[in-house]
Amino acid sequence: MSPEILEQQLLDRWLTAYDEMGTLPKYKEQVVETFYGEMHLFRVSDYNNGNFPAEEGLSSEFSERKRAAYGLNAAGRPCYVTSHGEWEGFYHYSESYVEYVEFHIPTRVPSCIQRLELRDGLKTAYQSLLLNGRSGIPDLVGQPKEKMLKRLLKDKHSIISDVELFHYENGCIKWADCLYNMPGIGKMPGREEYKYNEDGTLDEIVSILKDNEPQYAYVKPPAGVSLSELSDRVSQLMAADIITAIEAIKPKQPLVLLEVGYREVANYVPWLKLISERDWTRTLTEMGEEELFNELMLYNDHDYKEVQLHTAERLLKAFLGEVEKGGDYAIAETMMHRTAWYLTTGKLDRKIAASDQFIAYSVDWSLCPDDIGEMLLSCGMPETQLHDWKERGII
Repeated sequence: MSPEILEQQLLDRWLTAYDEMGTLPKYKEQVVETFYGEMHLFRVSDYNNGNFPAEEGLSSEFSERKRAAYGLNAAGRPCYVTSHGEWEGFYHYSESYVEYVEFHIPTRVPSCIQRLELRDGLKTAYQSLLLNGRSGIPDLVGQPKEKMLKRLLKDKHSIISDVELFHYENGCIKWADCLYNMPGIGKMPGREEYKYNEDGTLDEIVSILKDNEPQYAYVKPPAGVSLSELSDRVSQLMAADIITAIEAIKPKQPLVLLEVGYREVANYVPWLKLISERDWTRTLTEMGEEELFNELMLYNDHDYKEVQLHTAERLLKAFLGEVEKGGDYAIAETMMHRTAWYLTTGKLDRKIAASDQFIAYSVDWSLCPDDIGEMLLSCGMPETQLHDWKERGII
């Protein structure tokens, strides 16, 4: 067996799953209890010893953030999922594998397949295929499934896949041979190395991709530390890494603004936008105060610098793992704002020249905060400065 064979088996499974949408009612009939949460809880990769870990993000009540309905069977395991009226999926269990198959209902296309192979109760292989956007391409709908799959693969942006072949030592996974397919990048071979504590519990998984630096795929959170305490620790370490990154850039002018950008759920490794006193003064002279905000904070024609996390990387992975389990990404937003708060209130630890009105702010502009002023205050801007900026028309 090889990752390449596992990948082909996964593509073949997509073709057979295409004709199984009619089985959804059978799994829906097995539901005895329903809970609500974010999409893609109960990941098949987490299945172990005959069950899934408890999902902290589940609720008995439907809400705007928790719109996916998870139907549990008599054994307390998920069997049927529906979300937003657009996706439905089922879980199938056997001694040799556990599988989740999801369909995009409007196009009747399999949008997600997760499959875990088992032998004598041990994980032997994991396969995952996700359509980018979790839906079919409209102009392909109605074509033969083989032709549709061929077009999806040719597109190089439509399929996200991951296969892992596990290797054991002394009854524990020691490493996994992996093959990933990433949108716009293509196939990437890799390896995951598993490390354990003295008591035999998994401590971390390190992912190694060809021509890339090793990255943490999993880190066990420190014992006895609350999520809020862990969040604050990560904020302090991330602020230190950001300062190190700016020192390497060597700004020639004092900074007025520092944007710490991220993408909710997808990526919390910061991208920095630096606005110097020279940028501020030039924009003020050319456009006036009322255009400062739009030109310097909203428009994205400034250079961005990616931060290499050194001190924060490991703890950030542990923190995000806990956030993902709970399904409440507002906690991660708070962590990013707190990072900016440390940068603002500490004036970049006095290691980098900053103007008297310097402010660092952390934001996911793909969503845009509902209240800019509230966001700036949470990132450390004094209320007097916010009032002044509003009075002057900057905000």
